Amino acid sequence: MDLSYAMSAIWLEPDLTTAHQYPDVENARCPVCNDALWSPNSRWANRDDLARLKWELAINPALDIPEG
Repeated sequence: MDLSYAMSAIWLEPDLTTAHQYPDVENARCPVCNDALWSPNSRWANRDDLARLKWELAINPALDIPEG
């Protein structure tokens, strides 16, 4: 299931109670580097990425989508 174009909130820090933003539907850009969010090089973060960035406490396993 390709969810790359789903409307998703963007948090800039792991505390999900902080302010978040939504990307522009027509021209979604990263709020940090301004690269296109849905480019061929973009991808969803994996658990290793989240652990490295200290975001592992923000993981909600109930929202996991089975691969395959």
